[in-house]
Amino acid sequence: MEKSNVTIKQSYRFRPSSQQINEKLKDGYKIQDICLFVENNSIRDFFVFTKISTNKVSNSFFTGKPNNSLNLINQTRKSINKNWLYQSAKSLKHGNKIRNAGFSTKAKGNNNQVYAHRVDFPNDYIRNKKSQGYYLESITYDNYKSAWFVIMTKKGNNGTSWGNITTNWVWFNYKSQTAKFKEYITTKGYKIIGVY
Repeated sequence: MEKSNVTIKQSYRFRPSSQQINEKLKDGYKIQDICLFVENNSIRDFFVFTKISTNKVSNSFFTGKPNNSLNLINQTRKSINKNWLYQSAKSLKHGNKIRNAGFSTKAKGNNNQVYAHRVDFPNDYIRNKKSQGYYLESITYDNYKSAWFVIMTKKGNNGTSWGNITTNWVWFNYKSQTAKFKEYITTKGYKIIGVY
């Protein structure tokens, strides 16, 4: 969460139907994020919406049903080919059930995205792309591929999903870098822009 002086209207839905999601988009909300969770031995989704317009928002989404092989690379490629910004990829495994989910929005400006699967945690890939001006858009462990799936975005002319992001960003493994994380938050002026 981030404190803001500007009043922002948000809404959230547990297990929304396609109709409920489309109603929020028609009412000027964008999909802010998706989270997968387990309830009653089933994988469910939680959507957060943010009001950004009085008009319909052109926003795309997809979700996969448990045990339905949803290929994150194909969905990401499809979005990029349509000049959409792939913003979030999520994957969750519970027992023998797997669910992948994600969403895209219309890109603003000239956004470039790269994506990859890595069996080992993708530190080198992220550092390499960061040195080329990319920031971390989304990262998840893809349970279908048994590998990490990373999406990175190069900022375009008119901004992207996290607003005014520069190359001056860092990311931490909270479990192993707790002290360093706290130092950046308390003394170096950083704020949290994403949690994976």
